[in-house]
Amino acid sequence: MRSKTTKGRAHIRTTQSAKRGLIVSLRHAFRADQVIHDPEALTVYSYDATGEHHQPDAVVLPTSRDDVVAAVRLARQFNIPIVGRGSGSNLSGGTLPLGGGLVVAFTRMRQVLAIDWEQGWVDVQPGVVNNDLQRVLESRGFFYPPDPSSHAISTLGGNVAENSGGAHCVKYGVTTHYVRAMELVLGSGEVVELSTESAQEGYDLRGLVVGSEGTLGLVTKIRLAITPKPETRATMLAAFRDLGDALACAAALIGEHINPSALELLDQPSLAVIEPFAHVGFPTGAGGVLLIEVDGTVGQVNAQIPRVADLVSQWSPIQWRIAESVEEANAFWRARRAHYGAAARMAPHLWVQDVTVPRPQLGAMMQDVLDIGRRHGLRILTAAHVGDGNLHPNIPYDPNDPQDVARLKAADREILEACVARGGSITGEHGVGIDKLPQLPLMYTSDELAVMIGVKHVFDLPGMLNPNKAICAPNTTADVTQPLAEADRVVPTRFKDLVDAVKTARHERRRLAVRGACKRGVLADESTVLDMRRYARIVEIDVENLTCTVEAGVLARDLKAALDDEGLELPGLADWPDETVGGLVASNASSWLTLWRIDWRQSLLAVDWIDGLGRCLRFGRKTVKNVAGYDMVKLAVGSWGDLGVLARLTFRLWPRRLVGRAWVVSYSDPKAAIDGMVRIATSETTVKGFVHVAAHDSVPCTIAAVTDDASEEPALPHLLQSNLGKAGTLTPSRWESADQVQAWRRDILYRSLTAGYGHRRLWRSDDWQHIVGAGSEFVFYPDTGMCEVLGSASQSVVGDFAVLTRLNEGIRQVLDPDNLWLSGRKGARHSGDVAGKLGDSTIGD
Repeated sequence: MRSKTTKGRAHIRTTQSAKRGLIVSLRHAFRADQVIHDPEALTVYSYDATGEHHQPDAVVLPTSRDDVVAAVRLARQFNIPIVGRGSGSNLSGGTLPLGGGLVVAFTRMRQVLAIDWEQGWVDVQPGVVNNDLQRVLESRGFFYPPDPSSHAISTLGGNVAENSGGAHCVKYGVTTHYVRAMELVLGSGEVVELSTESAQEGYDLRGLVVGSEGTLGLVTKIRLAITPKPETRATMLAAFRDLGDALACAAALIGEHINPSALELLDQPSLAVIEPFAHVGFPTGAGGVLLIEVDGTVGQVNAQIPRVADLVSQWSPIQWRIAESVEEANAFWRARRAHYGAAARMAPHLWVQDVTVPRPQLGAMMQDVLDIGRRHGLRILTAAHVGDGNLHPNIPYDPNDPQDVARLKAADREILEACVARGGSITGEHGVGIDKLPQLPLMYTSDELAVMIGVKHVFDLPGMLNPNKAICAPNTTADVTQPLAEADRVVPTRFKDLVDAVKTARHERRRLAVRGACKRGVLADESTVLDMRRYARIVEIDVENLTCTVEAGVLARDLKAALDDEGLELPGLADWPDETVGGLVASNASSWLTLWRIDWRQSLLAVDWIDGLGRCLRFGRKTVKNVAGYDMVKLAVGSWGDLGVLARLTFRLWPRRLVGRAWVVSYSDPKAAIDGMVRIATSETTVKGFVHVAAHDSVPCTIAAVTDDASEEPALPHLLQSNLGKAGTLTPSRWESADQVQAWRRDILYRSLTAGYGHRRLWRSDDWQHIVGAGSEFVFYPDTGMCEVLGSASQSVVGDFAVLTRLNEGIRQVLDPDNLWLSGRKGARHSGDVAGKLGDSTIGD
């Protein structure tokens, strides 16, 4: 390959001999209809929605994982770059074959492979179109929540590559929250399976790959979580004279904990072009329109509608409509999704920007956009996922007019600079691609970019997978990143203490272990411990943005108390009140709500940490959406201190739920009790968790059934009696507080330090018999089928153990090349069996 620079980007250009060799080999290895090399036919694969064109050298259309492996190995043999592609709806140039190369187009891998309705997952090939999956799921009353505006054409593989969001992510989250596992072909041609289960044994590589734009591997199979459709939904439209009123109303809806399933905004210029296009009755003279959706049970929705109406009325809307039919609601959504098409009619091309800011900054950011447009003489039409601060300024322009292009580029840069200045991300869901590559240094320091480049090399050392996309090399001569304001960092002297501790340890060739108050990890000798328990400020609770920022040493009970005062919660705090928040994240501590549903990977938005080289790194922002670069935040969760010290953490918050109680029964027949519990788990939704406490002293074996909703409590006694009656000895039965049952659960997990502990997914009675006996203790979560079992070995790692080990060790070497950090992970190697570059540790195993 030769390197060629075009438009400021270094491209990889294949030689003619390599190109000819690849095409001959592809034609030999694949059927004729699977290989495209005719120049005219290649044009179809040379563009996406950005308007740029880059012709590939060849295209292969695989139908299986083995086809993908064969294509990757041939491309590597001829040293030719590889670009994965779905429907080509990308808005940032992420699927463009810069300088040629081989495009692997997944449009023939469109099978829904398997669906488990009980456990709530579906296995799909990457070429399945999002909307096609929705239709399959709808037949059984399920849905897959991430729904980008392109859902009618975009593929699920592309959604994974971009970590797509959509209108409903304000309530349901984005793609990364639903990917349970994936099959990945690396640039070497090796295949590895990454899953939530394998993350227990190492770092969250699955979370790292989601949103990486095909630069770390080609996804050939995806396991996605699915969920039952809500019983009903209500769609409402509120039009306001002034854009500021629309924004203020949106903020009030969030502040009053309405928890809408969608909250969308259109500005006046957008309304003026959408209504003639969609004809749904939007008031074109309104300053702003909110599209509001709530869902849930009939009772929940009926209770929310008057609350929404009351709040909206405070801003005197010029129009207020509640969709009276599914057809009318669909018309509202068609109009919202027509924003791109309607704006695209205004000029030869449309530039679609994508920035995310903390929700309270959205109004100011929209004003920034309007001011920038006026300065440069551009008409900008804005739509927003206002519920999560994601803004889409659309700019019509003529790509053949040099002056128009110059104005566009200047405005585009200023929009991104304004976004970063307001604490946001330069891309929330469209990705970096080639579009924002030059602007990444607005968000990241040279050290942070170097870490991401290191991660790329771990997965793809030759750099063959989608080169010159998603991340850029650091500027080693001058760091153009704007320094963070003091308010956005820990108090400098206190943060400096952490940095100095790391640098001193490196200088004295001593290894370090981070310690909070965690009782579940491996503790090192005090002389080498970096004790975090006094690094414990609650930096900020941003009620309007539904986020909080804390130093890692804050105790869970202290943060919970502060959030209780605001009517908010961070799931997981109540389960481990005496431990530090940093320790809970580093150990990925589970809870009623955080095991496989809302876990720390969903809650953690940003983290400041110090790695083994003493680099001060900051990844993530105070936004739910952020796809600028790799999702390094995921590596912090479950890292056990392997990768450095977590200094400051920013979390997403939720409105506090009513906390229910537990109905406790004892029994004498273990098999009958297990049969009854599994019946409940597979047929009812009332019980959120079971805790099984083994017999001791004169107390028989006990089952506590827990609900997190007080309104569901009356059904519990009858439910347990009718399903566990054959187990015998159901007395004494009694109510216990959720706090008491959580204490029992903590005791079980703490005892597992010496007795052994593991996770298993169990749904049928037969699954239990060889694991759980009369003397076993466990915690079972009916929503997911997951069981925490005392005295049971953990599940075997999913996928190729050797490849997983190499990837995990490679990640550690990027962030801690000299093995400075002693892991708190149970069973981790600490001294003599690790080839430490710092010299002998003072800590023994």
